[in-house]
Amino acid sequence: MKTLGDAIALRNRIIDGLDGDFECCPNVRRRMLTFVVAGGGFVGVETVAAAHDFLHDALPHYPHLTPADLRVALVHPGAVARRGG
Repeated sequence: MKTLGDAIALRNRIIDGLDGDFECCPNVRRRMLTFVVAGGGFVGVETVAAAHDFLHDALPHYPHLTPADLRVALVHPGAVARRGG
């Protein structure tokens, strides 16, 4: 995000996605409530954190949603680190 307009557009997109609160079809609802940020750098991580906080702060205004309904994902083009064996 480079401008305040970018931040406002992101906020509006998130609010539009929260309309999944009223969606009956589970597949459509899941897509509406999944938010993906591309770029694993500092800005991407900050954006994911802000989106996550915004979504969870909005939950009281959407009575049919729970934290389990929301998905926020960060994707990046780097190598995948695997834990364990």
